[in-house]
Amino acid sequence: MFALLHRELRSKETKASATKVVIRISNPQALLNEDVRVQNEVAAMCLARQALSTYGSRLIPHTYAWQSSEEGYGWILQEYMEGVPLDKEMNGLNSDRKQDILHQIANVFKLIQNFSLPESVKGYGGLTFNDSGEIVTGPTTIPCGGPFTEFHEIKWDQKVVIENSVARQTLVHGDFNTFNMLFDPSSNLLTALLDFDLSHIATPADEYFYSFRTLGALLAGPFEPGDEGQLRQYLLYGNVPAQNGTKVDFEVAQMMDKEFVRAGVLRPADIPGAGELAALKWFLEDVSPPYFFMERWLEWKGREKVEEIKVGIEETLGGYLERWGF
Repeated sequence: MFALLHRELRSKETKASATKVVIRISNPQALLNEDVRVQNEVAAMCLARQALSTYGSRLIPHTYAWQSSEEGYGWILQEYMEGVPLDKEMNGLNSDRKQDILHQIANVFKLIQNFSLPESVKGYGGLTFNDSGEIVTGPTTIPCGGPFTEFHEIKWDQKVVIENSVARQTLVHGDFNTFNMLFDPSSNLLTALLDFDLSHIATPADEYFYSFRTLGALLAGPFEPGDEGQLRQYLLYGNVPAQNGTKVDFEVAQMMDKEFVRAGVLRPADIPGAGELAALKWFLEDVSPPYFFMERWLEWKGREKVEEIKVGIEETLGGYLERWGF
């Protein structure tokens, strides 16, 4: 292993000025597909670097070496990026600085959303490399199979997908949130976009089912109560809540939406069928909740709380079935 690291660190890809590196070791308890997890992230970072090649500064770290989990623990040796976690500082920024950061985020997301994928990337699913070193689609890190020739093969109802007029191939980050961004407090500039663990190829709508939890743009299902339900109404129909929420900062949501419009980002309100696609996504999430397979989560919640959650999920599933005429 150390011989490999030494050889890769002296490769042409390594910047001569690099004095700090980060080695990220895959955690098998994360319930992701360990067989493809590392190569999926490395490939996604390669595509993201291409997508942001015209951005004013470099936000995606260089990858110097990596090893898939097929040979033991998977790991990635990558460039250390300067900056502080944006989520730790966001609430303390004044309105002008916050708007400026959201302006940058919208520009970054627009480039990713509009990125034209290489011809080698066909269909939908996760990402990997073929024997020639080209990036191709493969199984997803969230265990659901792949690659898929047609989008509806992943998990959606074909009628809804056909009605969704924006079903083009799109690079989805999968966790586009402030806790995966670094910024420089002195200049108020973004310095890094990190963690492509959940990245995959899907459609423009999909990013809103996984990301933006900290930016007021996560699209919930139709039976989500409270702030998340109100946010769904805002994202789809523009209905602004009368007061700010406790789980959702609707002031940030409106600022983010304004910047998305300015940047020309496709938002949920712009994507036909986005609301129904979200309903299908969260329905399937309730059919097989991933956290029910996490021993640490089950121990943390306790048996009584888990049973209470199951009752709530059962009621929600009944609502979905009634909604669809079953």
